[in-house]
Amino acid sequence: MEYYSTVKQRRNTTAIVIIVFTILLLWGLWYFYSERQTHKKHLAENELQLINQLQRDNLRLWRERHVIDAAHITEDSLLNSAVTYWLNNESSIKTKNYLQDHISRSLRIMTEQRGYNAAYLVDAEGNIVLDALGKTNLRLPDQELAVMHEAFKTAGPIAIEPRLDDFFGFPFFGVITPIHDQNNNPIASIWLVTDVRTTLYTLIEKWPGNSDTAESNLIMKEGDKVLLLSPLRHPLLTNTDEESQVFSKAIDGMRGLFDAVDYRNQDVIATAALINQSPWILVSKINNEEVLKNSTQELLGLAAPIVLYLLIASAGLVYVQRQGWTREKKLTLELERIVRVDTLTNIANRLSLDENLKKEWDSAYRYKKPLSLLMIDIDFFKKFNDNYGHLEGDECLKHISKILSTSVGRSSDLVARYGGEEFAILLPDTDAKNALILGQRVCTLISKTQYQHIYSDNSSMLTVSIGLATMYPNTEEKTVHVNDLIQRADHALYKAKQSGRNQIKEFSSF
Repeated sequence: MEYYSTVKQRRNTTAIVIIVFTILLLWGLWYFYSERQTHKKHLAENELQLINQLQRDNLRLWRERHVIDAAHITEDSLLNSAVTYWLNNESSIKTKNYLQDHISRSLRIMTEQRGYNAAYLVDAEGNIVLDALGKTNLRLPDQELAVMHEAFKTAGPIAIEPRLDDFFGFPFFGVITPIHDQNNNPIASIWLVTDVRTTLYTLIEKWPGNSDTAESNLIMKEGDKVLLLSPLRHPLLTNTDEESQVFSKAIDGMRGLFDAVDYRNQDVIATAALINQSPWILVSKINNEEVLKNSTQELLGLAAPIVLYLLIASAGLVYVQRQGWTREKKLTLELERIVRVDTLTNIANRLSLDENLKKEWDSAYRYKKPLSLLMIDIDFFKKFNDNYGHLEGDECLKHISKILSTSVGRSSDLVARYGGEEFAILLPDTDAKNALILGQRVCTLISKTQYQHIYSDNSSMLTVSIGLATMYPNTEEKTVHVNDLIQRADHALYKAKQSGRNQIKEFSSF
């Protein structure tokens, strides 16, 4: 009896130990499983905020560029004077025709070089009297007409948020900027229009990484409603009040990270932030389910090797953290590269050029060296696009970018797409003589490729016009800055076009 009592006691003790040990194992399993899920969520939140920040910067720069373009028009005294005299019925027919050509040319610059889909001159009554091709008999839509009168009061450009209207067959963003006469009275306006599908949407619709559910949406408040300014990534399945919860929270003032339900009735992690100097709010989100996917499989996988897992958990967490840091670093570097590279030609874009211009200007000033800039424009590119089509136009831009990239010989030289069919080559520590040689070589190389352009007015082959400007920053006055280098190169480019194209002109007092 004593033996069986001892065996029973040992069995009970063993059972208690097994139960306690099992409870500890289950607790350890659940603890480390929960920690892993929390860690994965933190990584997703950090990635979400990082992408949201980069996209906000892109959106802010995009909007600022359009408003700045419009502000330059308001400050253009020559254009203002031309519009004033052209609208004056007392001017002769010859004078009016000359002024009309000048105004239309300015509007063409906005469409051909600055990338706007349309640019119109509107009189004080709201009649669209001129576009890039000449006279029109259109009427300004009512919403734009109200904005124009407001712009007359504020004497500055006003942006019109993305919207649809029968006037265009696409969603568009517009800016109205007033034109003043010599007495500083508003007499007309310029209406600049951009197709947001090919410009604004591309800044947020492509999500870096391989997420199936992550997306960013641009919204703003319109009365008591949420106005969606960008398309949704996923089809709208139902139409319940909960679907707009993520947007409603953002409109109601929620900023930073928060949990919500999206338009597909899915639980999401979201972050919202204002775009500076605009009514826009950028909302980025990702499904909770995607962040915490494979939960059951991970739980079962941890149950079998739980003892070993408890021993190496610390090392594993360090490894996972390091992997997260590495991923974030790679993502940051890749996003920074994408932001500074033209997606069509794979060369530097306008943002990269502006950054390098400032850096090289400061360097040239410090070391008392010259700084040269070539502005390159494809001759009659609009005719090329109109006749060969936009796909061939894209191939033409790639062709030119390859030639420009191979024409420079130093790692410090920067080839960039300035906008539309216009390119730039930044040449640090290069005087006018050597920059001129390079520009002439570029003209020759492009001509020798015999790239067909039968619709060109001065050749059956593709040619370019180049403007050159060279400055010594340390010898300039304090009021002179890097923008003057761009303006001089633009001026020289204009002279090259006036002189027959397919050539390079160096800036001088002309």
